Amino acid sequence: MRKLILLVFFVLLCWTSHAQKNAIFFAPHADDESLAMGDAIASAIAEGYNTIVVVLTNGKDVGSVQQYTLSKEDIIKARKRELIIAAEILGVEEENIIFENYDDDKLTVSQCLKTIDKVNHLYPNAKMSTVSVYDTHPDHQAIARALYQSYLNLDKKISIAFYRVYLHADLKTIDKLPRSVEAIPLKYPEIRRKAITSYKDYDPIKGVYGIGYDAEPELFKAALESNYEYRDQLSSKTILLLKNERSTLIIIPALIAGGLLLLSYLFRLVIKQRR
Repeated sequence: MRKLILLVFFVLLCWTSHAQKNAIFFAPHADDESLAMGDAIASAIAEGYNTIVVVLTNGKDVGSVQQYTLSKEDIIKARKRELIIAAEILGVEEENIIFENYDDDKLTVSQCLKTIDKVNHLYPNAKMSTVSVYDTHPDHQAIARALYQSYLNLDKKISIAFYRVYLHADLKTIDKLPRSVEAIPLKYPEIRRKAITSYKDYDPIKGVYGIGYDAEPELFKAALESNYEYRDQLSSKTILLLKNERSTLIIIPALIAGGLLLLSYLFRLVIKQRR
């Protein structure tokens, strides 16, 4: 009888996961979910999606002054606590947060693929979002490439999106927005602002030390001032980067430059002959 009850429970759980709308947000580090995708997360919840945040690294090697006063274990605990608080502000329940505990700066595409595959089995056909392959951090590039590879492996049957983190600080004016990026006006600016601002909190009793903000203060300031989130368009260049075909990105401009030089030479040759 007990086995039957467990079987029924498992079937119902699987059926619920298939029936409900799921949205999964992969953050390479705690705070990326709010900086890059905070408004997207709040919007997904408002639209009725069962929303899951997956944090890939443990945060123990974050570049914060707190690394000199806290143990590695305490930093990991604090980073988790910071994210839980921010995610709850965005509307994500703690039970819908998954911590993978990989080391910072060492995240691989293979590790990310395993995580995506695991989460996809729990929440099939979910729409999935993460950070951008254009972000300079290698952990960001690893999860972006892994998500695109999973998208191809699943015959493009899932919805994917990539959001910029560092563009908030790099972009001086919206008029200078790269052509391959879409600026999305915030729908829930106050919720997003509160989530980002929570990373500044210093309260040892709550187990938070403002580690996220302390590591990237200028980025946080820029994100708080922004009225947009920035999502990549899947241009041919972006797809090449996601496929990690960097050699192609080098060869194509080289061929174009070579072709222009050849045309210039031929043009000068024709002019000389006419003289």
